[in-house]
Amino acid sequence: MRGAGPARRKGNAIDWTPPDSRRFDYVHVLLDCAPARRHGDLIRHHLASTVRPAGRLLVSAYGADPAHGAVTAANTLRALGFTCAGESTGDHRPDRPPSPTAWVDCRPVLASDSFLAVPYGIENN
Repeated sequence: MRGAGPARRKGNAIDWTPPDSRRFDYVHVLLDCAPARRHGDLIRHHLASTVRPAGRLLVSAYGADPAHGAVTAANTLRALGFTCAGESTGDHRPDRPPSPTAWVDCRPVLASDSFLAVPYGIENN
């Protein structure tokens, strides 16, 4: 897996940046890796620094079992002011609680002769 190697280095998921300013079509973040008060920082950072224009940020919370009242990744995105472009049920895990994934799509925006990844429908950024 080509993109995973650099992420395995010691560091912080909230401020990790890819080598050579590389961007990826798909980036997956786990809300479980950051304190709840920093979820917005985690998401905004990856939308701004790791997701390629027209890419997708996948957001999961493995510890969030909706059957027990836990907040899903989609609800977390919405509560933070992001437009959730879609979500999976995450219910195809035999003998384990469901682990839904939600995502934010980015669109290319021309700024200073370069493209930036900007999430669709950010309301509170």
